[in-house]
Amino acid sequence: MRVAIVGIRGLPPSYGGYETFADHFVSYFIDAGHEVVVACERPISGTLHSNYRGAELRYFPSRPPKKYSLRKIYEGLNDLYFYLYLARDCDVMYILAGLGTQILPLVRLLNPRIRVVTNNDGIEWNREKYNRIEKILWKSFIRSSLRSSDMVIFDNPRLAEFFPRHNPRKAVTIEYGVEPFEKIHWDEDILLSNPQTQPLVGKILPDEYYVVVARLQEDNNTHEIIQGYLDSKITKPLVVIGEPLEKRYQVRLENLIFGIHEKSVFLIGGIYDQFILNMIRSNSRAYIHGHSAGGTNPSLLEAMSMGRAVLAHNNPFNFHVLRGNGLFFNNYEELSSQLNMVESDSNYRKGLGEKNLSTVLSSYTWGNCMEKHERAFELLINRSL
Repeated sequence: MRVAIVGIRGLPPSYGGYETFADHFVSYFIDAGHEVVVACERPISGTLHSNYRGAELRYFPSRPPKKYSLRKIYEGLNDLYFYLYLARDCDVMYILAGLGTQILPLVRLLNPRIRVVTNNDGIEWNREKYNRIEKILWKSFIRSSLRSSDMVIFDNPRLAEFFPRHNPRKAVTIEYGVEPFEKIHWDEDILLSNPQTQPLVGKILPDEYYVVVARLQEDNNTHEIIQGYLDSKITKPLVVIGEPLEKRYQVRLENLIFGIHEKSVFLIGGIYDQFILNMIRSNSRAYIHGHSAGGTNPSLLEAMSMGRAVLAHNNPFNFHVLRGNGLFFNNYEELSSQLNMVESDSNYRKGLGEKNLSTVLSSYTWGNCMEKHERAFELLINRSL
């Protein structure tokens, strides 16, 4: 079987959840004797690699724009290019939230035997970061992908409810995996080694702070989390890790904490050194998860795999991933009272964390995720012969 992956920024992974997923996909499928080709954006700088863990890497001819407003246009052109470029070169085209899916019927003209699989990991048209026109375009892309795909994969069983026009006979639920994490020994010298984490030195101690890991945007509810923390009785610090999508949202968050002296909120930006990131997360008192736009979020799974108690935004996706084992908030007032509860009861906090780890070990392994993908793709190909 030869599989083409389209819709990610590229490998090795350095950006988000889909890239991490593609990394594990490549490792499993190559080891299983299949061929994989990955469509990649051309990096702004650095070396172009022709191969990654046995998979072929193909690059879009031009580099991405620096201006955010032009990025979606670039990504759309990138996806369109690879739909056509790789159409004759694979048995399965696996599209991870790709744009420009209206031309998928043309892909079938180029290769009538190709099987098209799309993966939908969230309700993109509900994200506040998009304007009205972008939301309409996202709905159009997703509807065309649902119509033109041979198989639609959802990473959370509750997602299908939000895609009313999908054909249930095409739908398969395959949830993400996560690697089990062991708690990393606390070392302030490691914090000192990174300019972004240097402000934390002497200000946070193991199990004495709360943590958020998310891109800073409205549908991840970072503003609600910060306000809920500020209104709580907690004096232990809050560490917020993530890059802002837009400068105005970062200013909004900074204004929330301006002039607050009795509490410490650290907005330290994104941390791409996984060891430092995991040290901070695994030693936190609890993890706060504000994502609301659907799917099985990797940062939530990773917090669970570290045995952390989780306070999560109340939506069906987070509730399913946690199997109801957490505290769920609709607004900052609810989060504030929940933080007070978690802070005051260490046994309750520990129990939540232990149950989360147990859920991960039983339901969210990468091996299980990739075995299901391989089996689904093989059935799809055999069905079409």
